[in-house]
Amino acid sequence: MTYPEADCELDFANPLQLLIATVLSAQCTDKRVNAVTPALFDRYPDAAAFAGADTDELEELIRTTGFYRAKARNIQGLAGQLCARFGGEVPAELDALVTLPGVGRKTANVVLGYAFGIPGITVDTHVGRVARRLGWTSQTDPVKVEQDLMQLLPQPDWTMVSQDLIWHGRRCCVARKPRCGQCPLATLCPSAEGATDAAETLPVAKKPKPAPKRRSSGALLAIAAVFMVTACSAADGNIAGERVSTTATTQADGAATTSPRDPALAALIIAAGLAPCPDSDRTAVAIEPIGRVGGGLPVLTLPCLGDGPDVVLSGLRGTPMLINIWASWCPPCIAEMPYLAQAARDHSDELLVLGIDVQDRPGSALDLAAALDIGFASVSDPGFDIRAPLVIPGPPVTFFVDADGVIQGRQDGAFPTQQALAEQLSSYLGIDPA
Repeated sequence: MTYPEADCELDFANPLQLLIATVLSAQCTDKRVNAVTPALFDRYPDAAAFAGADTDELEELIRTTGFYRAKARNIQGLAGQLCARFGGEVPAELDALVTLPGVGRKTANVVLGYAFGIPGITVDTHVGRVARRLGWTSQTDPVKVEQDLMQLLPQPDWTMVSQDLIWHGRRCCVARKPRCGQCPLATLCPSAEGATDAAETLPVAKKPKPAPKRRSSGALLAIAAVFMVTACSAADGNIAGERVSTTATTQADGAATTSPRDPALAALIIAAGLAPCPDSDRTAVAIEPIGRVGGGLPVLTLPCLGDGPDVVLSGLRGTPMLINIWASWCPPCIAEMPYLAQAARDHSDELLVLGIDVQDRPGSALDLAAALDIGFASVSDPGFDIRAPLVIPGPPVTFFVDADGVIQGRQDGAFPTQQALAEQLSSYLGIDPA
């Protein structure tokens, strides 16, 4: 078995702690969450303590996980509902969990699988990417990916196969340069490139934790083999036959499309390797004056160009942001993108870089993202709806937005150098050069 110690990498002692840790893990590494939670759980030992917490103190304790205001609001909201509706205990039902603030199907399935031993499929960016590369799904929407995998995989394996896919996505089938030569599934994978040593051993965790019972054989490898055989023989329109395509999409610009989640773009989304789009508060009220320094971003929902949820611009809070309006037909945009990508890498723990592609050709945008290896999350605005509220004559334009969602400055035109961008990050957001 390639990952004999694959397990949930969040530290927890009870269902409430796992629920809180999973909420904190959004747009944050498990390692950072694990650094925060010991003091957090010591300060707030139960749901009642979280519900009655001083908001400023709670925010300060979780600040380094990013989007700390939205997360604190969700934590206090879900804790209050646990006390009011469930006697302070975390329910062991999916339908109940997803009614809690900040809890979607992914979080709910993590809690069910690891706190209660109830099988569930957890679709994060790694699971979605690996499943698409294996040909198990062509979907990019997490709920649709989950539905596809639920029909494909044996229910007892749901939790552990999800974790295998997460570990495989983090350690081998990475977004930008998958290590196909190390992959134990290379001979079965329709997306494998240059696989020469599929038996090479991959690193595993040093400290195992108790986990749901695993099958003695490698569940991921066995199910992949069964699936690929079934898919290759499917000719009657059944589930497997409908999901596997032997022809990968490499260009999607023959006709304009308004949906960057079109299944035809799946191969381009994988190749682009963009960071997942951030969560946003859909109930947040826009800060007046909209689009001006001292005001906020408009209430505008834009679809994610890669993996992740649609983004409500006015609901982006909790982490300083650099919002860049770009298009693949714009030479100045192309010239400055390496600077933006470097800023995203240099300040990944303290800055969200979000691109807004203002054109109706997501295939071109994804092609460019892959060619330049930009990596930062981007959304699509095919109708250029952001033009009026942000008073944008044309791309590129960059906005510097603080953790409260307030615009602190803007740059019209491209950054001429990396240093120029660094100076403005320091001036507007107080983020010093790396």
